Amino acid sequence: MRKVASYVFVLFFLAAFSPVVSSLSTIEFSGSEANNCIDLPCVNAGEIVYTLDSKPVNMWKTNEENYLFVGENGFVNLYSLSGTGFEKIWQLEVDGNGNISSAEYNNEYQLLAISNETGTQIVDVGENREKLKFIPSLVEIVDIAWDPTKGSDVDNDLIIDLPHIWIALKDSKKAVQYDLEEELPTTLQTNEHTEGIGAIHILNDGTIITSGENEIFIHSINNFNQVIITDVITPTINGNLNIILANNNETKIFFSEYNNKRIISYDTNSWEPSSINPPGNNPINLGFEQIESVLVSIDDTILLGTGDKLFFIESETMIEDENQLDYPLGINAISNTVYGGIIVVSDKNVYLLDFDSDSDGITDTKDDFPYDSTQSVDSDGDGCGDNLDGNNPDIFPDDEFECQDSDGDGVGDNGDDFPDDPSENKDTDGDGYGDNSDKFPNAKSQWNDEDDDGFGDNPEGQLSDDCPEVYGTSTNDRRGCIDSDGDGWSDPNGSDNLNSDKFPNDGTQWKDSDGDGFGDNPDGNNGDDCPSEYGTSNKTLEYNSETEIWLTPNYFGCKDGDLDGFADSTDQFNNNQNEWLDADNDGIGKNSDYNDNDDTYSTLEGKCSLQDENNISDDCIITDDNIKSDDELKQEQLQTSIKNAAVYGGIAFVVIVIMILVLGQVFKSLGTNKKIRIEKDSIKNEEVLASESGVGFEYDSTFSGESGWDDNPIDELKINSASISQAFEENSEIKKDSESGNNLSIDKSPNNGIPNETPIGIPPIPDSGLPTGWTMEQWKWYGEEWLKNNK
Repeated sequence: MRKVASYVFVLFFLAAFSPVVSSLSTIEFSGSEANNCIDLPCVNAGEIVYTLDSKPVNMWKTNEENYLFVGENGFVNLYSLSGTGFEKIWQLEVDGNGNISSAEYNNEYQLLAISNETGTQIVDVGENREKLKFIPSLVEIVDIAWDPTKGSDVDNDLIIDLPHIWIALKDSKKAVQYDLEEELPTTLQTNEHTEGIGAIHILNDGTIITSGENEIFIHSINNFNQVIITDVITPTINGNLNIILANNNETKIFFSEYNNKRIISYDTNSWEPSSINPPGNNPINLGFEQIESVLVSIDDTILLGTGDKLFFIESETMIEDENQLDYPLGINAISNTVYGGIIVVSDKNVYLLDFDSDSDGITDTKDDFPYDSTQSVDSDGDGCGDNLDGNNPDIFPDDEFECQDSDGDGVGDNGDDFPDDPSENKDTDGDGYGDNSDKFPNAKSQWNDEDDDGFGDNPEGQLSDDCPEVYGTSTNDRRGCIDSDGDGWSDPNGSDNLNSDKFPNDGTQWKDSDGDGFGDNPDGNNGDDCPSEYGTSNKTLEYNSETEIWLTPNYFGCKDGDLDGFADSTDQFNNNQNEWLDADNDGIGKNSDYNDNDDTYSTLEGKCSLQDENNISDDCIITDDNIKSDDELKQEQLQTSIKNAAVYGGIAFVVIVIMILVLGQVFKSLGTNKKIRIEKDSIKNEEVLASESGVGFEYDSTFSGESGWDDNPIDELKINSASISQAFEENSEIKKDSESGNNLSIDKSPNNGIPNETPIGIPPIPDSGLPTGWTMEQWKWYGEEWLKNNK
């Protein structure tokens, strides 16, 4: 028994196959004249369209709508179908022995697999038309099937270039998978049947079905690339099940049993026998000879070719149609035609069956309306006939979506949202306003825009205009209002200014949360570095560790207590407007520090005092013009001392006068009449002793010689506020003079009692040592005078 499975590739077919089948009989189907066939030969069962060179093993319709035949003589032929019948396109010998037992065509890859007693030959029947790989076999091959999910990726692009093929071996009782790129089979093989394997079929999802004696195996491939058996079916009919085919959507599988001439249907979702409604018989026993060929039409009608007849079975009900067509040598190949008819091959003879159901002179395979005699052509396939005088005429014969145009605007009613309004035909957003007048054809909530700024006037709608009477481009705070700087924030205008642009002329800024005049956008002009805190800073301090330089980058809008421009967060002198950086951390700001990178000194004098006399920096070198003699230096030192003594002495004098005045006032208030007696010497020093203190001199209140009170009372002191104020003013002037330092005027006349020449030697020091508070420097200059006065 040869198993022949035909795949269905149909461009057009009859609208419903059953009515056509019911019209088939030798009386009705009586030849081309009765059916008025024009382009295609239309014959009955007794008329031959074409005679082949050899009886075909099988035939298929290709993607190019030609017909591929594999003959028992070892040749492959490709035919075209035209008005004159079959015409051979090419022929290729693939088996010199002429003993082909089975064949299987892969339409996707245009590959043909042909088996005989020695093995399986793979043939490219595409443009190359050549024999490819040969897979030898030492045992008889029962059946072959292409794998729709597994294959070789030759160029590693993740796309299968050559599909794998399964070969069912009689003696092995199982099927084995082959990779066309390898010499040996893969590791995948099905389970072994008990008595023998009859056929193999693979569904599009990769499910592998094998049939044998009284058993059916359902296999799948798991994630470990292993074939596992998922179901075992024991049919209600006995015998070797050897023909397997599926309906078009693979929801049903049909098995034929050779000896008992029966066929049984199973549902692929449950692998149970298909239920039938209205009830027929499953399995169905047709009582005919062995099945030679089988086909499932586009409407899932099963066509069975036997030794002498062509049978039609409704696959859902499993009911046999009463019409059967007799053929003298049986049906060994069946295929749908390009036009929807049927090609039947009996032995070497090819027959073409066609019909004219509405008797309009156009055969059903050519008639777009086989049951309407007023229409026969539907160019665009929209169901409306091209004949304007016929039923349901098509005003748009080349538009598959349109037939009528009620308002005559050139747009068909199916696509016209306003079929009775010639000025409108489309309402894209479905708001009831036609696109021709709708300013917002894609926004259902808007349709008008008075100021043409792109924002709709409907305040309840999407993206409504907040300033509908003035053109505007703002989008962020308000839509459609004036935005001078184009940053999306509207210019302040009217009462609704809560979120308007705080910087209407700066496109980089719009918000100022803390109101300090710096915008919140950190990437904009003068962006506020402290947006939530009012501040006036414009700089900060930043140390660059690579260059070891302090930088002053912009730092806007942060707290700056001393208003020097530097943010308090980095200002090292927050309360000093003149200072902000102390690089050497010596407590003296950079602006006052002679060298702010060295904390060992802060003045030039301090720097020079730290240097070795043999290694003096340029700024510590004094030129000859600036070098003074020892006499000049001593004279300057003396002048400085006198100035300081005058300042501090004057202050002391003022304080004493004030105290005397205060005491006199106190005595007066107490009613005392005591008089202060001061010796003559007491108002004049015989000698004022100088003592060095700090960097200057101060007067000592010690009087030399004898002094005391005389008996002459002085007049009663008169103290008033004016005298006290005058005393403080004098004190203030003296203090001011002391602060002015070098501005004091020094009397350089010989009468000031200051020696003008450096003494020749140091006076002898008294046995009691230097007078209290004296230094050697003072003693060097004034020791002689002290010794003279204290003999």
